Amino acid sequence: QCYQPGKEDDQDEEEAWLTCAENYECSQECLRRLSNRYKVKCYGKSDCETLARIHDGGANGCRSKDTLPYWNIVKQKCPQC
Repeated sequence: QCYQPGKEDDQDEEEAWLTCAENYECSQECLRRLSNRYKVKCYGKSDCETLARIHDGGANGCRSKDTLPYWNIVKQKCPQC
């Protein structure tokens, strides 16, 4: 699971998720793990598009047309993507 990078032994899943979400380094690690796990579903897409669409749509974000509006916003705000 994504929250595992920052999960303490005494934390339940909800608390660990919130702790990780509030910590920039933990959040980065979480997104890196998700991207590495699901990037095979994003064949032919740039790293930036892969990360944005997985972030927006989860494991199948690259396959879902529902993530295209978010990806278009990312492209507008990040032209180097």
